[in-house]
Amino acid sequence: GLEPNVITCNTLISAFGKGGQWEKAQRAFREMQKTGMEMSTVMYSALISAYEKGGQWELAEAALQEMHQAGVRANAVTYGALLSALEKGGQWERAEATLSKIKEMDVEPNAIMYSALISAYAKGGEWERAEAAFEEMQVSGLQANKMTYNPLLTALWYGSQRRRAVQRFSSAVETGVYINPQANNQTLDVHTMSAGAASIAALQWLSHVEVTLRRNQLDVHSDLTDFNIITGWGRHSKDEGLSEVKTSVIELLKDMHIPFSVHRDNPGLLSASHHVVCSWVNSLRLSETGGNLVQLALTQYERGGYKRAHDNHFCW
Repeated sequence: GLEPNVITCNTLISAFGKGGQWEKAQRAFREMQKTGMEMSTVMYSALISAYEKGGQWELAEAALQEMHQAGVRANAVTYGALLSALEKGGQWERAEATLSKIKEMDVEPNAIMYSALISAYAKGGEWERAEAAFEEMQVSGLQANKMTYNPLLTALWYGSQRRRAVQRFSSAVETGVYINPQANNQTLDVHTMSAGAASIAALQWLSHVEVTLRRNQLDVHSDLTDFNIITGWGRHSKDEGLSEVKTSVIELLKDMHIPFSVHRDNPGLLSASHHVVCSWVNSLRLSETGGNLVQLALTQYERGGYKRAHDNHFCW
């Protein structure tokens, strides 16, 4: 079996990596090398994963090269960590090249690898490549999940391919990847979605709310429960309290002139009173799109009805 010091080394490197302390993970790895210990696939994978979590894609690539030179075989975990590092570093060209090399080796690309590549494309504004990679993944027999749909939908939504994005989202709902946004009249939870997926979910939910309120014959003066959108508050985002999902949903709400506001006791919750939402529904003019709010919004985007302002938010 493995020697205790080998187990300790693996555990230590992994712990430092999960804690975002890539320098300490690197130091522990090098110290073990100095002892003459034979470095394993697991150790190198843990080191590359530590670099990935620390945002050090160059070091992650260098570690893989060192691994090859040492005659240590990389596996799916190793390549998955490297692709994630390249994705976080915005290196879609390198991620693309890496997956191409993986296909030439005796390593089967998995959903994690494709997800990282699609996400890298999304960050690079390459929606066509993102969609092509998604299609390739499905053709290979891999099942799409939230991890692959999230970056794809963001790539399409922000690549001005919103109709395609809505179609893809609807397919994901049908296959159970996402909960149907129309399942709850009062609350929508998007905190585990990407920015693009959350925008689509919010749009479909608002359409459902609009139809439901009209069917129930709007009562602006009713004192019913508030409408809520759970976005999460961005604990791990660069600007705490302002996640990409939250920002994206707020932009959509501003586009559509719906005065939701951040809840005073919960920064990850957007709320609007029943009175406010009813007043908004009363102001809508949906005749030109057959009474469909989703189609109205998509048409406005295509016509340039929604335009970015200098403060990086949307205005009419």
